Amino acid sequence: MAKLSRNQPCPCGSGKKYKHCCQVRPPAPPETRAPDLVALLRTGLEQQQAGHLAEAEARFRQVLNTDANHADALHLLGLLAHRQGRLTEACGLIRSAIQACPSNPYFQHNLGIVLNDQNEPEAALQQYQTALALKPDYAQAHNSIGVLVKNRGDVAAAARQFQKALALEPQLAEAHSNLGACYRDLGQLAAAQACHRQAILANPNYAPAYNNLGRIHEDLGETEQALHCFRKALSLRPGYVDLRHNLALFLLRQGAFGEAWPLYESRYHPDRKNLNCTPPKAPIRQWQGEPLAGKSLLIWPEQGFGDEIQFCRYVPVLKQMGAATLTWACKKPLQPLLATLAGVDAVLTPGDSFRRHDYWAFALSLPLHCQTTLASVPVFTRYLSALPERIHHWQGRLPTGGLRVGLVWKGASLHPNDANRSLAHLDTLAPLFAIPHVVRCETGVE
Repeated sequence: MAKLSRNQPCPCGSGKKYKHCCQVRPPAPPETRAPDLVALLRTGLEQQQAGHLAEAEARFRQVLNTDANHADALHLLGLLAHRQGRLTEACGLIRSAIQACPSNPYFQHNLGIVLNDQNEPEAALQQYQTALALKPDYAQAHNSIGVLVKNRGDVAAAARQFQKALALEPQLAEAHSNLGACYRDLGQLAAAQACHRQAILANPNYAPAYNNLGRIHEDLGETEQALHCFRKALSLRPGYVDLRHNLALFLLRQGAFGEAWPLYESRYHPDRKNLNCTPPKAPIRQWQGEPLAGKSLLIWPEQGFGDEIQFCRYVPVLKQMGAATLTWACKKPLQPLLATLAGVDAVLTPGDSFRRHDYWAFALSLPLHCQTTLASVPVFTRYLSALPERIHHWQGRLPTGGLRVGLVWKGASLHPNDANRSLAHLDTLAPLFAIPHVVRCETGVE
């Protein structure tokens, strides 16, 4: 090994010349030398950005081993836990960072992000407001408040928050795209389209802007442009399940079942923001299209009443595929109706006890495993029947002879898209009631 010159940089990394450093004092043993905390944080950040999360976590924890109250390390470790879905841990770590440095607006804001993901919107709002009190020109905090307010349904107030964010930071792509989503909800498609294009100009790799722009193109009937945008969004963030789900819905509406059904399996991925599919807790294998000859299959409910009514048409198909025992689980109000299904062996609700089955499947996964195309959608003249006692109940109330049509005019008011699918009041249909033999019928619609 060549002898070090006195004027060469010291190999200990201090930045001093060798003659002013370790030549005059022997270096400390490795186990006692204090680590460079800034360098450790920088390395951890680089590893996190490269996707090496375990290595990043190790660097941040190494900092905390030296300084247990190091605010930046606590905060970065909290962000890492949030990214990995460990929300309770993330919340605790960021709170500790705030305790160590309460005047940092970024810590306050990011705690709000975690709280919102924990379904604590009021607590999240308080954190965003604290961040703004500490830093009044904090554009991202205005944007986060806008997202929270929009989720409450106050689109106009949300738009004002996004506009405040853009006044402070005109190149904030997220705020441009969020404002565009507000304009779409308000029916201002041209303004919405302009916002999403501005978001893409600000950040050409911002996938949600392409996704939102695709929705506008679809609204305008521009299917080719919509498909291009949806695919572009997914190419930028291939692991983002909500983008896979949106592309699946678009392809289903276009009848492109071959590509759509596999993508549509993303609807129950645990990373999705708005899950409405909960698998059974019983230790049963999920059916992935294996042969059904001699096997028992449990079909599990998901989404709304209409979905269950539509997809129970697959019972005869599953029987034809050899299923020996077929159990259909449904929501309680549908149980009497679905009990009339031909070929089903049992109809129960998720709260009922049931015996062990070979497989289970979500109702809306059946088209995938049955390889359904537009040409092979199961079509039967009738696969459900009215119960005799209900026929008797209505016989004296409905006109005999002529055409009788039932109109569904309102769905569950808690549905996020209810404003676009329900009538405000049954009186909207009043002109129809003047037609001979049309009968007005109202019952519990919630």
